[in-house]
Amino acid sequence: MLLERALLLTLVAHAAAMVSMALFLLPGMPGGGSLDDASRMAYIASHPWIWRLGWLPWQVTAASDLFVAVALLRTPWVGRFAAACTVVATVVAVIPDQYGQVAWITKGIALASGDPATYLAYEKRIFESTAVWGAAFYTIGALGWTWCLAAAKRWSRGLTWLSSVLWPLFGLATVGPLVGLDATVVAGANALGFVLLELWFVLAFLAVRQDRSTRP
Repeated sequence: MLLERALLLTLVAHAAAMVSMALFLLPGMPGGGSLDDASRMAYIASHPWIWRLGWLPWQVTAASDLFVAVALLRTPWVGRFAAACTVVATVVAVIPDQYGQVAWITKGIALASGDPATYLAYEKRIFESTAVWGAAFYTIGALGWTWCLAAAKRWSRGLTWLSSVLWPLFGLATVGPLVGLDATVVAGANALGFVLLELWFVLAFLAVRQDRSTRP
């Protein structure tokens, strides 16, 4: 089934992206491995290809989220309206998210070796593009996943409990930069959220697959 393959692909893609964040991106991220602005800039400027390659799994992850949305739309037992809303939210999320990532691995690298004030102002804009606006619509898209599966009764009690924690957690991480929440708190909320999201994908896959296995 297309939806099962999409859920497995996004599970693997998100896992690879988290590893990439921990190994390659964290030292250059606000609230990440270094709280010192100069150290973040120096890391990006001195490791441009690591910085570029580190974002590649996140670009794959964006594509995998879109794949899940399209798979929901093409699954006969998923409501058309709910699936269409999920596709729209995901497409809207990808635009600012990927714009921010592309900007960070192009102009961002060039600015990292220059004036700190110029780089930090640019970093703030592209970080918000990815971590606020992109993340906000990804969270709306994730609510769409919940809507599609729950309405189709391909659901479980575990998904209910997990969703009640996970989506508000991502909501906190999304609004955090806008309300001045400490960057380490935002980073921690995102880190915990993405770990729990892996479990959500597993439970969603099992709910979809178990339903298929019980049908004649």
